[in-house]
Amino acid sequence: SYTYNAIFLIAKLSINFVCFVLTFQQDNPMEDRKEYQQMDTKISPEILASYPSRLLFIWFLPLIRTAVRKEITSDDVFD
Repeated sequence: SYTYNAIFLIAKLSINFVCFVLTFQQDNPMEDRKEYQQMDTKISPEILASYPSRLLFIWFLPLIRTAVRKEITSDDVFD
């Protein structure tokens, strides 16, 4: 009984860990939106960001770095 509980717990924790790691995998919605790439527009990094990156606004950091270095222009902002 104790051995089965330990095996079940290890299996459950392993599956949870794999699911947690997979949340950091970047989605690729651009496969369905190839026409946007042909228009030479700057695509927002939010579209390509993973779930944790969206949650913590990590996708926004490149624009913040640009703002620290120089004044932001319309060329720096995403379409």
